[in-house]
Amino acid sequence: MKFKVRYIYSACIVIETDNLTILCDPWFTDGIYDGSWFQFPKLKDPINIIGDVDIIYVSHIHPDHYDPKFILKYFDKFGTKRIITGNHKKNFLVYKAKSDGLVVEPIDQLEIDKTIISIFPNNTNSIGDIDTALLVTQNEKGILNLNDCLYNQSHVEEINKYINNNKISLELLCLGYTGAGPYPQTYYDDKKILGKKAELKKKQFFEQYSNFTKFFESRFHLPFAGKYILGGDKNVLNNYRGVADAVEVKSFDSKAIVIKDGGKDYIDLINKSVSAQRKNLYSNDIYTARLQEIKNEKMLYEKEIKLEINSIPFTRLLSKAYDKAISKSEYDHDYYFIFSIMDNNQIINKRFILNCNQNNKNFSELNSENLSKFSPSSEIIIDSRYFFGLLTGIYHWNNALIGSQYKCRRVPDVYKRESYDFLNFLSII
Repeated sequence: MKFKVRYIYSACIVIETDNLTILCDPWFTDGIYDGSWFQFPKLKDPINIIGDVDIIYVSHIHPDHYDPKFILKYFDKFGTKRIITGNHKKNFLVYKAKSDGLVVEPIDQLEIDKTIISIFPNNTNSIGDIDTALLVTQNEKGILNLNDCLYNQSHVEEINKYINNNKISLELLCLGYTGAGPYPQTYYDDKKILGKKAELKKKQFFEQYSNFTKFFESRFHLPFAGKYILGGDKNVLNNYRGVADAVEVKSFDSKAIVIKDGGKDYIDLINKSVSAQRKNLYSNDIYTARLQEIKNEKMLYEKEIKLEINSIPFTRLLSKAYDKAISKSEYDHDYYFIFSIMDNNQIINKRFILNCNQNNKNFSELNSENLSKFSPSSEIIIDSRYFFGLLTGIYHWNNALIGSQYKCRRVPDVYKRESYDFLNFLSII
């Protein structure tokens, strides 16, 4: 009998049962999130290391989980494979994959002999829902892969109900231990504040990790996903991301298994053994060497868009994009976005302000330097070329956010998810 998990990189694992092999969330193309994200450590020859599989599962649309360039290269080597994902009502991944020349099939459950694949969308009743969890079972033993799912009580209860009703014994729980995204590195300038905020962020994600482990009883835990570093001019932000090393999890979780890098090692859930573990934090020498390799990389907008700020009709573009976004807004009270647009010399040249309140439409160019009178608000400080790409649909706001592609200053300094969901629709297409 075979039931094991091989760790490849970040959220990419290979699940092997008696009946099939499942490749989960392969990301191996550097420069995702419009040029800012790179792998650390870099895995060489991932196609051959992964080998031939039967099915590819993609948890959601984020490019560190859905990597169409790699998938197409993989198909060239091993032939086309069935790609599956969760069954969200508004399935952004399915639409995006179609434009990439790939077919992604949303499913609830798939049964192949004694192996059962179940996918649970993490529904929060938001138009921006994208995440899913994967449960693979064989002979009443299960592997639960939570990917990037944030803790949502109704979601975990749904999964747990299925596990209990089917008398499944969880052998492995794969779950995130750290947070990617732009916070705190793009929100503050003071290094002391950045250091404190980064440590707080690490603790918050450790708490979420612990909450999942308390809810789901499993023999082993695999802390994974969220492994990346920033390249190009974002290089200086790396030390303030609040991103933990997976080995740190072992200080508070005795069940945590940190599988050795390289893509060859695994947890055997039948023999209850691990082939090899990584026991030490990554050395500063290895980390610094990788940063040196990617410090001169360019963001996509630097390579693809050659326009000067005064040649871009921002008023017209932003007005049209705002009409579209406000029609989809889930926000019913005032929240202002101030766009401070930098020219190619990184000097702020123009400012615009808009309100994402669906009941109080307000958009104008802003001449005053006194921004504090607008509250609550977020000031987005952004390169004109990138802003042009976002408004015209060349790039996407969610990738910009996660990729640390702009600075943000909030008044008050409080996170409002609904306001950032609004930005995802601020485009003319």
